[in-house]
Amino acid sequence: MHYTEQLRVLTLGDPRRVEALTSQEELTHSPTEQSVVAAARLGALIALGGSVSSYASEIDAALAAGLSRPDVVEILLVVTSVVGVPCVVTAAPAVGLALGYDIDAALEQRDIVEEGS
Repeated sequence: MHYTEQLRVLTLGDPRRVEALTSQEELTHSPTEQSVVAAARLGALIALGGSVSSYASEIDAALAAGLSRPDVVEILLVVTSVVGVPCVVTAAPAVGLALGYDIDAALEQRDIVEEGS
């Protein structure tokens, strides 16, 4: 379907047609496009907020699409100018957990070490 027709379907907002248009069967992507799609989805999640499990799911998909852990963190940095610092600050701990890094625990450990100095 031509992109102008896709825009018409989205603008008209018929839920059935939008669902059909955005179904996974309709959206086929090359490996390069898959990483771009994963980055866009993660950026949208950062903007809207979500649960730790939502971040884990999207980050797992991003890593499977070929993005690296540093790429995922870079997405946080890149979207900051659009979504704002508060959204990124809120998302960072969940992104960390999804990447296997417990930022809160690391910060607590750092505070304990600094207090002991």
